[in-house]
Amino acid sequence: MKTLIGLLLTALSFFAFSATDVGEYKWPSVAPFKQTFHLRGTGAGVEPKADLYLKDTFGKPIYRLLCHSGDYDGTGDLQYKNENHDFSGAFDCHLHALYSGWEEFGSLLPYDAADRTDTLSRARLFGDDVVGKCAGYPEYGAIRRFRLRGMEIVFRYSDVLFSQSRDERGVAKIDSFQFEVEVKSDPSAFSSLANQVDVDSPRIAPSGSFDCAEVVRRHVPGVSDADYLKEHRLQPPYPEIQAIEGTAVIASGGKENAAQFNLSIKNVAGQLAYLLRCTIGGHWGIDCGLFVPGKKVNLLEDSVDPYSDLSRSKILPEQLYNQCASYPEWGAQRVFKLRHLVITIEFTNPALSGGPGKEHLASPWDVDSVNKVAVRAKVEPDPMASSPVAPPPEFAYWGFLSRTPDCQTPISAAH
Repeated sequence: MKTLIGLLLTALSFFAFSATDVGEYKWPSVAPFKQTFHLRGTGAGVEPKADLYLKDTFGKPIYRLLCHSGDYDGTGDLQYKNENHDFSGAFDCHLHALYSGWEEFGSLLPYDAADRTDTLSRARLFGDDVVGKCAGYPEYGAIRRFRLRGMEIVFRYSDVLFSQSRDERGVAKIDSFQFEVEVKSDPSAFSSLANQVDVDSPRIAPSGSFDCAEVVRRHVPGVSDADYLKEHRLQPPYPEIQAIEGTAVIASGGKENAAQFNLSIKNVAGQLAYLLRCTIGGHWGIDCGLFVPGKKVNLLEDSVDPYSDLSRSKILPEQLYNQCASYPEWGAQRVFKLRHLVITIEFTNPALSGGPGKEHLASPWDVDSVNKVAVRAKVEPDPMASSPVAPPPEFAYWGFLSRTPDCQTPISAAH
């Protein structure tokens, strides 16, 4: 959780915000850039390294892109000055913002906003990524695109030659390759972190190698197009539901209280129409979902902030107390309007923890988990709520900016 919070707060500390500044947010404009590196691989006993700075249109460095292998000189961590994060694979790239304190946080390129682990990154290259059909596999092969902070970064790997030696997985080590980095302006890239893509990593064959014959597609929360709605039969008509509400106290690992809150929502004929569920535990804090019986699609997860790439169906610990609890749409009350119903979920009396010695919390920086919280949910019919899934929020989650106090002024998510 601390890594997530810190990573989201690397952005733009030198851009002051006031109440009059609320509106569509603009990232600093990046200057177009392209560079090609001709590198020797680790199979040849030579470290492949690319270390460059991306500049704004005024020529000021605003990002650092550092790439090298995961076994550089056999030293593991701390391979380079000001670099204290793990690298892995035959070649791995990290992108850091230079706005403030960037060396304390991880890369901006890992694709999971919930888990900033560097191993969950398309910026890692393995030898079998660029062999046969895998080289043409979208976003995981020889060409990879990362959209974030008003820009698109494209990696291109070519002229890959392999050595006779193999890595611990039995894959031939790369002897040499060409690595091209291209940076382009993309004002439609709002996210502070690399956007998720609608392609999943290749399947693993029984032999343990990648099976790239078929591209595995995935749903990106916040991108619910007509094909997705049709595939999961989410179009109207919607069931006419009965009003209902419920309360419970949920706790992580507790014996007296369950870790999950469930509310059955019935239609006017008394049949189960939806199940509302909120689960406590893990580094997220609380995860809520609305489900059609027999289906796995979470109808709430598409209410995604384009700047942090986070869904309002996930409630972080620091969003539940002090003045942040009253922040619109991202505080201790969540309202979702969809499918001719309105759902209001309130979280009160949270017991938060940051580990030993941090039972009395003074700021979100100390929060690590939610141990216990009271939940009250109310569901009512709303004929005006026509969206098939939870619509995007009006306000952005404050965590993508560094401000003091962080949640003082609402930020528009309009885009």
